[in-house]
Amino acid sequence: MKNLAKIPILCFVLFLMIQTLYAQAKKKIVAPKETTTFVENIFKTDLEGATLLLDEELSQIGIVFKKVEDEKDYIYDDQLKKTDTINSIFKYLTTDDNYQFTLIADKNNTVIGFSLNNYPVNKDLFPKILQKLGIKDWSLVETKGTRSLYKRGKLFANINSGEYFSCDVFVPAVLPGGKAIDSLTLRSSFAENIDFTNELMTKMGFKLLSAKKRAVYNKTDTPAYDFVSYYQTLYYNQGTEVTVVMNENKKNSIIISNPNAIIFSTLKTKLIDNTWNLRYTNSVYDMAYYRKNNSMISIAPSMNQIQLYPVASLNDNETKLAYGSLLSLSELEDIYSGFSYEDRVAYMNDHFATSNVYDSPNFIIKKKGATIRYIFYDDKTSKEYWGLKYSVDNDNSTIANQYYKNMIENYTSLTSQDFTLTTGKNTLPNRTQFYDKTIYTANAANQQAKETAQLLADQRAAAEQKQRDILREQEKARRNAELTNTINQTTNELLKLLQK
Repeated sequence: MKNLAKIPILCFVLFLMIQTLYAQAKKKIVAPKETTTFVENIFKTDLEGATLLLDEELSQIGIVFKKVEDEKDYIYDDQLKKTDTINSIFKYLTTDDNYQFTLIADKNNTVIGFSLNNYPVNKDLFPKILQKLGIKDWSLVETKGTRSLYKRGKLFANINSGEYFSCDVFVPAVLPGGKAIDSLTLRSSFAENIDFTNELMTKMGFKLLSAKKRAVYNKTDTPAYDFVSYYQTLYYNQGTEVTVVMNENKKNSIIISNPNAIIFSTLKTKLIDNTWNLRYTNSVYDMAYYRKNNSMISIAPSMNQIQLYPVASLNDNETKLAYGSLLSLSELEDIYSGFSYEDRVAYMNDHFATSNVYDSPNFIIKKKGATIRYIFYDDKTSKEYWGLKYSVDNDNSTIANQYYKNMIENYTSLTSQDFTLTTGKNTLPNRTQFYDKTIYTANAANQQAKETAQLLADQRAAAEQKQRDILREQEKARRNAELTNTINQTTNELLKLLQK
């Protein structure tokens, strides 16, 4: 009986032990330790280690790298001259399937960025890569349309899963506290415009989620590594991406994009009110330009992109000369094809210094040791001069050839002619005139046909004249023969008479 009395006590103790073990097991299940993903491991090693890790892990899903390229960019001084201090180190790895992986390291070779791009998306390989990267296991900060922002620890990942796939993983930059803005006017320095951008987006009701480190774009094919631009990308809620850019002329701009048509329309409405004047629209990109004082906003709904940038006063040629940049041949084509003649002139007048050398409106820049003058022609002139579109005058044939003459073969719709100009006051020695190739070829063929017809006519006339000359000579010879014969007969008759 005593043993029977102990049974309830033993059961109670056993129950407590089971409860304790269950609680411990439950605690372990509720709070599992996060598994380190493949992408996170990339950021835990140096650049070379990350490269080997990529090759080792991705080879398991059949990815083979066919090309590896190394590149560096540098810190630039206040005059935008290259210093010896490295800003970032890049390693570009390209696969047989045209996926491009990019590893980014700081000057100490510590990995600070990773990106992946592919177009068009390989639907067989794409899911395997995403699974291997492990980003979908991170915390989802926000998703909007094709854009999704993820976070794990100190890392952020921005994925665009549209037809053009891109994935950027980065250590976010810390932005300094901004100053309040008093107007929609860009500031003079890059850092100030980061502040301006954040304040502007906050005033429009957007929240900053993350920001990438400021990057440098420079030319790698010149000894001086010529500076092209600074740019920094900021991510806001509602899938809004903002890039702040400063170009070689220290001209700042803000590019705002959002793939969602509703959010994009909201952005446009908040930025543009009735105090902004619609200046013109470029039909090539369906891009409308608005101006207010010395600020310009371009809106391209087809690209879901808005750009805000400064312009000089219309009569401030000095600032226009500082802001003006070399136009590439493709940009000249877009300006010519996208605007009417009047809007073309207005666009150039907003963005470039004017020059009064010729009757036709012409615009001038001074860059890279060269003076370049752009001249656009109206429809009447174009029709009269065999489809002439525009001319580029210059005093530096090396720069002109690099940007224009050597590029003409890439444009099947264009042809060009070179001229040497008589130099005088404010004129430049070299000119390249660009024509619509179809119109020019047709006129040249017509001219050739006319010249050929004229040549044939001249040859026919010459032949006919020669024939007439021959006939005339023959007639003259016949008459001379007849006269000679008459004279001979007369002489013979006279001789006969004398003999009698």
